[in-house]
Amino acid sequence: MLDSLTVAVPDPAPGHPVGLSAAAWPGRTRGVGVEILTKIQGAPARADGVLRESLRDARALHSRERRLVAESVFDLLRYGDLVDLVGGVDPVGPNAALARWLGWLVASGLPSDEAGAVWRDADAGPPPDFAALQAFHPSACRAIGALDPVAAVARVAGVPGEVAARLIADLGLDVGPFVAASNQRAPMGLRANTTLATRDEVARRLADEGVPTRPSQWATDALIAAAGVDLNGVAAFRDGWVEVQDEGSQVVVDLARGLVAAEHVIDWCAGAGGKALALAAAWPRAHVLALDTRPAALDELSRRARRARAHGRVEAAALHPDGRVPKKLSGRARGADVVLVDAPCTGTGTLRRHPELRLRLDERRILGLSRVQAEILDHASRAVRPGGFLVYATCSVLADENERVVERFLDDHPDFVLVPAERALGARAHELGDGRVVQVAPHRHGTDAFFAAAMERRAGA
Repeated sequence: MLDSLTVAVPDPAPGHPVGLSAAAWPGRTRGVGVEILTKIQGAPARADGVLRESLRDARALHSRERRLVAESVFDLLRYGDLVDLVGGVDPVGPNAALARWLGWLVASGLPSDEAGAVWRDADAGPPPDFAALQAFHPSACRAIGALDPVAAVARVAGVPGEVAARLIADLGLDVGPFVAASNQRAPMGLRANTTLATRDEVARRLADEGVPTRPSQWATDALIAAAGVDLNGVAAFRDGWVEVQDEGSQVVVDLARGLVAAEHVIDWCAGAGGKALALAAAWPRAHVLALDTRPAALDELSRRARRARAHGRVEAAALHPDGRVPKKLSGRARGADVVLVDAPCTGTGTLRRHPELRLRLDERRILGLSRVQAEILDHASRAVRPGGFLVYATCSVLADENERVVERFLDDHPDFVLVPAERALGARAHELGDGRVVQVAPHRHGTDAFFAAAMERRAGA
């Protein structure tokens, strides 16, 4: 297992020495970078928001400086624990943010002796081991080789030990490749809005507008673009021809669309509506009721539905804060052909896209979410008509959020039965999972990790 982890240890591409040197010495680049890392250390749950807000407010940064700060902070969200291990950095020390900042610059090509001079200039106490950080990949491989498996996975994945133990238990020998894939930048997944154009037509229009794509191997309507593409200036996006949606998420929609020709559909945890809009495109005659507890997300969903020209068929409605259905919706939130529950989860399957989620992971959160998932699934099941389908999905790789939630639900609800994914997806189900459920993952499919299981409510139940 330790050997497989070495593929997850980065070998950073050398940065431009002038840019790295400027970022190391006191100035606006280092000031913003260290400030962001310090704020994240104090409020890890807000890491993504802290980065966005700080970069927005740092108007003095040039575009190249802004990119260096953003990429370095995201890299340290992924590899900060390894920097600490290799460099002997105290992660809670008074100069931890500066030590990590300089440590990653050294790993990226800043000469170690210059980093030492910067550290002495800052009068920050005993320095990190900049010489070891200069040879980051071999130094890190040696360091994790001296650790037990749980501690090694924890360091390389950047997660607490109890979460590392779960990853080992649930993924086995796949844990190294999974962590390696989760430490890479994710490409941009797009969904062709097939109510307006075919996938090939969308791809051609995007190419004409300077956005090359390739068709997804796994999802029917998906296209893949390079990471970091800005669609705001692309007419095909503004005109509703394409939506941003990971292909793993689209595989979940493919599972649902293969079950039945649905007319009444409920997306129970709709968020900003990626799956709700995909369901509306999959079933042009369907009405999709999109439910969530967060008004701001539902406002975004409504805006996206108008852009996709689906606002007449996708209805956004708020649940009570505790997840209960308001009385005014009780007549519509029942008798559905398909209810999709994309449940709130740890997001362990999206770490490559959201490295800040590592900072929120702990045993208490996992156990709390598994209880919430069971409660949501129970509520949502009441909206399924006899003979209808309930699809449960998460973007997690943890069994306590996936298979075990479904197993407990089926034990407690004898009126539901598991529907093999093969029934909806055909032979593809054995490439996208075990034939019974969908389990896609970054190291096997190049997608975010998603779990999905379909269940049918027995007719007459």
